[in-house]
Amino acid sequence: MKRLIPLVTVLALLLVSCPTTGIATPHAKSTVLPFDSAVTAGTLPNGLRFYIRANGEPAGRVEMRLAVNAGSVLEDDDQRGLAHFVEHLAFDGSLHFEKNELQSTLESMGMRFGNDLNASTSYDETIYRLQVPVDGTNGAENLDTGLLILEDWAHNLTFDPDEVEKERKVIQEEWRTGRGAAERIREAQMKVLFTGSRYAERRPIGDMNVVRTASVETIRRFYADWYRPDLMAVIVVGAVDPAAVEQKIRGIFGPLPNPAHERPRPEYTVTAAAAPAVSVNSDKEATASAFSLYVKRPARDLVTEADYRRQLVEYLFHGMLSDRLGEIARKPGAPFLGAYSTQGRIVRPLEAVILGGQTKEDGIPGGIEAALTELERVRRFGFTATELERAKQDLLSGIQQSYEERDKRRSATLAAEYIRNFLEREASPGLEYEYELYKRFVPAITIEEVNDQAMALYPDRGRVLLVSVPERPGLTPPDGQALLSLFAKVKTLSLEPYRDVTLSEALVAEPPAPGKVVKEKTIPELGVIVWTLSNGARVMLKPTDFKNDEIVMRSYAPGGESLASDADFIPAATAADLVALSGLGPFSRDELGKKLAGVQASVAPRIDDLTGGLSGSAAPKDFSTLLKLVYLYFTAAKIDPSVFQSYREKLKEAVAQRSASPGNIFSDTIQTLLSQNNPRSRPLTLADIDKLDAAASLRFFKARFADASNFNFYFVGNIDPAVLRPLVETWLGGLPSAGRKETWKDLGIRPPAGVVQKDVRMGKDPKSEEAIIFHGEFDWNMKNVTAIAALSEAATIRLTAKIREQEGGTYSLGAFDIPQRIPRQAFLFYIEFGADPTRVAKLTGDIFAELDKFKTDGPTGEETDKAKQIILKEREVNLKTNAFWAEVLKNYAMWGEDQRDILEYAKKVRALTREDLKDAARRYLPEDSYIRVTLLPAGSK
Repeated sequence: MKRLIPLVTVLALLLVSCPTTGIATPHAKSTVLPFDSAVTAGTLPNGLRFYIRANGEPAGRVEMRLAVNAGSVLEDDDQRGLAHFVEHLAFDGSLHFEKNELQSTLESMGMRFGNDLNASTSYDETIYRLQVPVDGTNGAENLDTGLLILEDWAHNLTFDPDEVEKERKVIQEEWRTGRGAAERIREAQMKVLFTGSRYAERRPIGDMNVVRTASVETIRRFYADWYRPDLMAVIVVGAVDPAAVEQKIRGIFGPLPNPAHERPRPEYTVTAAAAPAVSVNSDKEATASAFSLYVKRPARDLVTEADYRRQLVEYLFHGMLSDRLGEIARKPGAPFLGAYSTQGRIVRPLEAVILGGQTKEDGIPGGIEAALTELERVRRFGFTATELERAKQDLLSGIQQSYEERDKRRSATLAAEYIRNFLEREASPGLEYEYELYKRFVPAITIEEVNDQAMALYPDRGRVLLVSVPERPGLTPPDGQALLSLFAKVKTLSLEPYRDVTLSEALVAEPPAPGKVVKEKTIPELGVIVWTLSNGARVMLKPTDFKNDEIVMRSYAPGGESLASDADFIPAATAADLVALSGLGPFSRDELGKKLAGVQASVAPRIDDLTGGLSGSAAPKDFSTLLKLVYLYFTAAKIDPSVFQSYREKLKEAVAQRSASPGNIFSDTIQTLLSQNNPRSRPLTLADIDKLDAAASLRFFKARFADASNFNFYFVGNIDPAVLRPLVETWLGGLPSAGRKETWKDLGIRPPAGVVQKDVRMGKDPKSEEAIIFHGEFDWNMKNVTAIAALSEAATIRLTAKIREQEGGTYSLGAFDIPQRIPRQAFLFYIEFGADPTRVAKLTGDIFAELDKFKTDGPTGEETDKAKQIILKEREVNLKTNAFWAEVLKNYAMWGEDQRDILEYAKKVRALTREDLKDAARRYLPEDSYIRVTLLPAGSK
């Protein structure tokens, strides 16, 4: 079932790595929603549930899940953190995969740990996931291996004492990595949000004292008690034969026994007290002031048509209230920087409606009052008919697009839906059925029903107000009781009804005189058509069947910010943002959004250091709207004075607060060192804010978009060239053209010569971050591009095995490469990880020792093969996405490369040898040309 309003801010509270009633309505029956007939589902005699579905996206891949209905809330007092510990140990030894063999096996298939093999532990459940390739000669074997992995996770973990000791260190490093102001504030707030419940004392990351000292038998006890068939589900979605997979699942998981004296699986609750609660927390390292009003209530099932209709009504309410709050936030002097209304399940037994926002550091009282005032305005006067009509259009347009893509849905998305069906009783009737429900229910929802939600969703009870602010000299945290008094205050305010201002003008008043396609050619190898228009613009089309309802656009012209003078650099760097926020032609941003209600088309301008252009996407039916938006950015761009003022205020606030975060200073230090403190590359300062200039920004933007003859446009997706041609000739062929020839300038920004080491001492947490950035000249060709990519994969494999798995020194380590073609041929090669400050120097030495081995011996044959397979498998998936093709076609042209070489990439990867990677290590890991930055706690030596 499609969830339209994700609770991103709430999910961050729940994972490690990871009471009011709905409206009664005669319009929907209590009919139980059917289960999707496209899914093969069932329950084995031992209680294990299974879900199997054939699906083609991504092609040749199968998503597998083991969902365990057991999380940290089930831990005994001596097990706090062991649900998560068990999850880690699932990757460190089982009956069929000793020690780290599991990760190695998946890497040999071309799967990357983290992306394709991972798990998460929350309060109520633990989810294991993997993706396996089933194309090629080893497809059937890989599928069986995937099922074998699920079986071992379910009941065959070995709990090797040596691996347990190593993993203790890794989990402590995961805990260490998560430390910081946000986590400290979150811990305090969750004690209030979950007060009086078991959830308040069972954080999934656990108690590090327990993690450090728990015996193997104590860990094993959690596994024995809760990892059992009647608390599990197996989900398999992808390129499979459901009947054959069902037979395998019955044979593998059917014999699994439940414990003879199994513990009852308790269901815990979280009470919603009538009296309001408030938590105000401050932290020296906090970078923002934020508030969240939670209205708690018992979680509701979503199993009947009436439940589904109720949810649609609530979607409409939250969407319209969030739109109003967004309008307020975009005004100069706004009481909050941003605000929203949403709802969702917080933990298994609890859901909440949330009114939240972010303010200036001293703006919490005003921000909360403004958000409550707008809610009060809705309570008194309701929404307007035009607001509801737009919200309905957006809902129906969204489900229409999903329906058009019903055979292109990602297997991972479907797997997540079946997990919710298993764990939360969320109905899964299938997208076709949901589409019919939308068409039946949404048009009939009345304004009265939606207006009633202001009281139903935000009643005067069950409130928890959570507030966080920076700790600064002269900044006094707001008083909690004073904040609670705002609820009564807004009821006494004199308010006016909301006025919904819209413009009836056409998006473009008069179409331009069309141009013509004056030259056409094809690139048969790529399935590409190239048009040259009479105004000089070049258009490349690649029809695909990857998506049914998507066309992706990219465009570029050379030059970008490099063509701005030093004096105009700040206006140039902020020009695209300011124009995008200001709307187009006669329309403000808010008016433009209203004008485009229900339209699946969007365009965004960008101006970076070397190029400028537009990016966007559209459903085929709305392609003409996309082109009209492109036309308006070229011919009717503007910067609204009120937008400029608001932008300036928000940017100043962000820059002022940024320096409180150790992580921000760490990354800013890297950026500053790489550019040798060049003012055009270093992070923004408060002094830079004074250089903002709306008129200069608009002049620069218009200059960059004044001449279409310098532009290249790329369209990839469900394209009919015959249909697109007259539209392209009108809206792109009608763009202004001056025939100028421009390119980017090399401004001479270079990393420093030699070895540069810098320590940043900041923060009170016992944590370090380390970044090593090698740099140098690069000979740009396909072999070198693929070699450095394979080197980064091989280095990640080697260093993860050494630093994480062998030494337990880090939770996460990665190497990644950035080869550069323009304005000069150069490379950057990053290695980053977090660690205990007392160990970071030693671990860094170990990393350099391993890199030296790469240069003298090269990676092993196994590491080389794994690196190549990871790149090739990722490439296979990317080649089936419209966005990838639009981006890569643009990049190859921008680099001056033959676009047909796109098809040579995989061949070059396959041809790489150990010697090639050893040679790459010698060239791209120079011992005399790198930057090393280390973040250490304040006061450390």
